[in-house]
Amino acid sequence: MDKWIKQQEVVYSTKGSSESTEAVKRQSCRVVAVMEHIRSGEKIIDLGCNDGGLSKEIADRGNEVISVDLPEVIKIARAKYPTLSFIAVDLSQEFAWEDNSFDVAVASEIVEHMIDDIAFLQNCHRILKKGGRLLLTTPNVAYIRNRIRLLRGKCSERDVHAHDYTFDSLGRKVKRAGFKIIQEQPVRRDNANPSWHYLECFLPKTFASGIFICAIT
Repeated sequence: MDKWIKQQEVVYSTKGSSESTEAVKRQSCRVVAVMEHIRSGEKIIDLGCNDGGLSKEIADRGNEVISVDLPEVIKIARAKYPTLSFIAVDLSQEFAWEDNSFDVAVASEIVEHMIDDIAFLQNCHRILKKGGRLLLTTPNVAYIRNRIRLLRGKCSERDVHAHDYTFDSLGRKVKRAGFKIIQEQPVRRDNANPSWHYLECFLPKTFASGIFICAIT
């Protein structure tokens, strides 16, 4: 487990420069999807907050935000946004927060890194209040570029991913963790090839680069 955590830290300690707040605002449809479900005056936890850009957007909407990630990632986030609340946490372990602690749990581009993804989703369910919302995004393994890579005998994603998901497989796991899905939609990830935009529009669940799910407890 320690080796896995160190591998994650190496990858994501270099990620901040390419996923700055400005880049997120310009490019990320997944962030737009998340923000459409963010109200104001809520207590929100951002699980796998990366460089803190999404946490800043959420906080600016008038929410109390706790942002968590691995220690090396948190160093970058704290330097960028010193006024936000960042906590270094190993999300593969049982969450330390009490039951019914949060109105919303944001898990953007993190579940695919969890070796025990069901335990992670169950932890999310436990710390949410009754009727609390899980806002989840992850890559879609059925994305057309991944299909082409597989035909060429290559892996679909980087080797830091513990799991790959389709809409169906992720939805089943979210429900297994105790959630009720109220919305799922395709989202374009930052690295999506614009040349395949029409395929994504025509058959979004088959060809979209990313998955967004909103589920409630």
